[in-house]
Order: sequence, then structure tokens, then C-alpha cells
Amino acid sequence: MASITFNRDELRDKIYGCWLGKSIGGTFGMPYEGLQQVQDSKGYINPTGEPIPNDDLDLQIVWLWALQDRGPLGVNAAVLGEYWLNYIVAHWSEYANCKANQRLGLVPPFSGSYNNVSVQ
Repeated sequence: MASITFNRDELRDKIYGCWLGKSIGGTFGMPYEGLQQVQDSKGYINPTGEPIPNDDLDLQIVWLWALQDRGPLGVNAAVLGEYWLNYIVAHWSEYANCKANQRLGLVPPFSGSYNNVSVQ
């Protein structure tokens, strides 16, 4: 298999494009998450002009923040659990369950699955 080489600027541009596309897709699709039928999205706009909350993107940004703070060898399930408790603002469904489990002493990754109806 041939390898692909990028210089620093090209790599940064590709990563930026990936994040931008993910942000747009996640934000645009969020109101329709879990729906199976074709949606009419003509005229979709957030009335305030501000980005709407996107929990999927928030999680990834928090993980990147942990990586930036702790370095690639300093991030593990316990660190991600700490960041989850401190920086993830969602308090519903599986998010609340995970936080409650951690506060009771159940450590990641088990804190996310114990007594969680969202786990398949």
C-alpha cells in the first residue's frame, strides 16, 4: 500500500476540514437525531444565530482538552472520567447515569454502563 505524506500545513488543513464538517453535520442533524424518515430541512436556522448545543461534539472537544492538558501518555479512562465530571454539562439520560455512578465510586469505563438503559 502506498503511503501518503502531508506537510504540517496540509495536515492542519485536513484536520480543520474534518472538524468543520463534523461540526456542521452534527449541528445540522441534531434536531433529527434518531429519526428514520427523510426530513425536510429547508430553511433550517437557529433563531438566535448562535450554535445549538451538540453533545457529540462537546464530548470530543473535552477529550481533546484532556489530551492537550495531559499529553498522549497521560490520558486514560480515569482521566477521561474526571474530565467528564468536570466539563460535560449534559445531565440527562446516560450522561446523568455515568456521572451518578462515578460519584458513587464506580470508575470508568464501568461507570458508563452500570444500570444504564442506553447500553446495548
